[in-house]
Amino acid sequence: MESKRNPNIANVTLNKYIQIIQRIIKYNLDEDLRFEKLPEDKKIVPILKHSTINKVFIHYQKHIKEPEMLRSFTLFKLLFDTGLRINEALSLKVGDIDFENQTIHVKVTKTKVERFVFFTTTTENLIKQLIAKNKNTNLIFKNSVNGQKLKADNILKICYRLQKRLELKENIRPHKWRHTFATNFLKNGGNLETLRLILGHSNLRTTQLYLHIDKEHLHKEYFRIQD
Repeated sequence: MESKRNPNIANVTLNKYIQIIQRIIKYNLDEDLRFEKLPEDKKIVPILKHSTINKVFIHYQKHIKEPEMLRSFTLFKLLFDTGLRINEALSLKVGDIDFENQTIHVKVTKTKVERFVFFTTTTENLIKQLIAKNKNTNLIFKNSVNGQKLKADNILKICYRLQKRLELKENIRPHKWRHTFATNFLKNGGNLETLRLILGHSNLRTTQLYLHIDKEHLHKEYFRIQD
């Protein structure tokens, strides 16, 4: 009997389902089932264009005196500097930041493993301004209405509104800033293992997704050689 499968379900999704089934069987029956991993398509990880990043930063710089604009500017600049996941960034507290060494101790992570990330002087100044505005709170990024921790959904709404306001042709969702950081880090000569530690990946295979070079860089290198 010929087996059938839904063509709309990608192999990467099926592989995840298989891993879940394997863990369930291992937990309940203490048996290791081995399945050959299905081949997965390797897609280019999307990153932000330089022009888009500049538009976002220039916009916030013009309105930096507004508390919510300062908060958003600081957040996007931090994502650009560190490659933090959005929930990791939103969980940061004042005590997690070492300004002397421009280092952040990331305690709330997806993998439950703490790590360190680093930031530039420009971002340091923004964080200090934001902390000064956030009186009587230990949170770096807080909801201006209730003073509570911001949620990822709040940031997605900010991204959507800013995209429309600046008439951007690409989305600027938080994970895209993470992709952009990782790509820039490798393009500028960064080490893959160092990047893995900064991003908080549990294995190097995940980090290797960022080994692609963006189209603009490929174009530049091609014509540099041709000329």
